[in-house]
Amino acid sequence: MGCTLGATSTSHDCLVVVCDCCSYTAEAPEMQMRRLADLAFMFQLYELAYQIYHAAKKDFNNEHAWLHFAGAMVLNHSHDIFRRYSI
Repeated sequence: MGCTLGATSTSHDCLVVVCDCCSYTAEAPEMQMRRLADLAFMFQLYELAYQIYHAAKKDFNNEHAWLHFAGAMVLNHSHDIFRRYSI
């Protein structure tokens, strides 16, 4: 049973992202890496963001977490656009 885009459920006062066969708590290492990459991207550290998104993308792919994999892949590739046009 899959979930809709952005669907979350709460369990034991902890946010859990549920999708296909995997669920990640906010404290899961994969989600921490994703959050770090998002912060690096916001602070225009595009090379660091790329490296972290790439590592997270591999983890999500290996675990068949396709929704998370797609999100990491989109941001991984969009960093190129920002890197090319940043001063």
